[in-house]
Amino acid sequence: MGAVEEVFSQIIEAKGKQNEKMIVTLGTVTQVRELDCDVSREELPELLGVRYHSIIGNIDQYMRITPKQGSKVLCAIIENDISEAVIIAYSEIDSVQIKIQGAEFEVKQGKFTIKNEAVNLKDIISNGFDTLINAIITTPSGPGDFSPADKTKFEELKSKTTQLFI
Repeated sequence: MGAVEEVFSQIIEAKGKQNEKMIVTLGTVTQVRELDCDVSREELPELLGVRYHSIIGNIDQYMRITPKQGSKVLCAIIENDISEAVIIAYSEIDSVQIKIQGAEFEVKQGKFTIKNEAVNLKDIISNGFDTLINAIITTPSGPGDFSPADKTKFEELKSKTTQLFI
């Protein structure tokens, strides 16, 4: 493509974008899926398919906020050839997932996950408490272990800690 054709193509593309409109609308989440949801609006009978984030396609790094079914959401609709919609505000959140360079963080139902490709925080903590509970301590008078009260406390702490994780 020559220089004149390239400039002409950019002018046509820019002119087309001037005709795009963004509409912000309020609705209720009726169906939740992995990457998008359906939203009903009082003023319109058809459901609106809405993405959780504005990036189209499979992405390896993201922050995804998933709304609760039945919650209110504010959606931005870009009216162009294909009319795209994305959520911009939430009244209730079901989960938040963040993935950056192999590290993952998720919060869901009052619990969380922190892991990367090599390790998982839940496993590290659980294994650490198991090691303490089963530890053999070297003493001058021979092998020993923690007192039954200490072991009970370790079990209690392990139980409380694992209640935090998905």
